[in-house]
Amino acid sequence: MDKIRPADWAIGGGGLVLIIASFLPWYHWSIGGFGLSVSTGAGYGWLCFVLGLAALVWVGLRAFEVVNLDFPFPEGLLYIGAGGLAGLVAVLRLLFRPGGGGVNASPYIGIFVALVGAAAVIVGGVIKLREV
Repeated sequence: MDKIRPADWAIGGGGLVLIIASFLPWYHWSIGGFGLSVSTGAGYGWLCFVLGLAALVWVGLRAFEVVNLDFPFPEGLLYIGAGGLAGLVAVLRLLFRPGGGGVNASPYIGIFVALVGAAAVIVGGVIKLREV
């Protein structure tokens, strides 16, 4: 466990949070006076799951030296890109909500958890860039 650096903890934790966020409800639907929580990412929650899993697995493989690949660019850029894409998905789902015709979709806990996870992956990537 002494091979795992703070950047790896941030990236792995953020990846795990993104995975968890993909299973949480992203919207609270209300039709008329009734409310219903739906556990969906409005079509793109799966992308947060895939990006979180990829970040978590890759940082684990690198930390335990299972994979030793050299990229022509700093490795932190991979994590910044993955976290940025996951954050972009969450922000776009926050800004452009489904609904209409008497059906309202309010942002729910999953979107905000995904934003936290994406931020953690980005911060870990920035720390990883500064380690070089």
